[in-house]
Amino acid sequence: MNTISDKDMLSNQVKQHFDDFNLSDAQADQLGKVMLRSRKPVTQTSFLQRYKSISAVAVLMLLVVISFGFREFHQHQLSAEIASEVSYNHNKLKPMEVSGNNFSQVADYFSELEFSPLQSDYLSAGSLTLIGGRYCSIQGSPAAQLRYLDDNGQLVTLFETNYDSRKFNFLPVHEKGEKPRVIYSRGYKVNMWIEKGLVMASVQKPDAS
Repeated sequence: MNTISDKDMLSNQVKQHFDDFNLSDAQADQLGKVMLRSRKPVTQTSFLQRYKSISAVAVLMLLVVISFGFREFHQHQLSAEIASEVSYNHNKLKPMEVSGNNFSQVADYFSELEFSPLQSDYLSAGSLTLIGGRYCSIQGSPAAQLRYLDDNGQLVTLFETNYDSRKFNFLPVHEKGEKPRVIYSRGYKVNMWIEKGLVMASVQKPDAS
């Protein structure tokens, strides 16, 4: 019993289809061979390659999600640590090392810092009176601690330190119109932001202006 192969069937189909073009038997056979070679069956190898590609993309996406989650956790943890540190110093109320309501004179006292303390535009929105300050630190970075009184006589402490992108790059920037990050610690409201190239953190009672 004769079995017709795929090759023979395809050649016969080509001969019949192109009969109107008057192709010779040899030309039709040649065309059939070309078409047969162009048929690429799906092999197990190609399936495995596709599976590996999909798996690689899935792993990459998972790594991105994990990295984002770790970064968010780190930022939240660091914010909480800063808030705890500055609220502790605000509450401890160590004696001021310099007194006065003239900002330039008070700022001149901090000559050992690698930056010059600045008046905050964000805090100037309220009515505050400078009363003095002292040296301190934020996360190991030397800082200036400036003390103010609001109209109700409530103490507002402003901490300023030099900007370090390795520590503080997640904080909002005042010049970009971003609002300070707010955290409550030890019963105080702590605002944290970047302004004029300095990291700033203010501490006050929640109901203070």
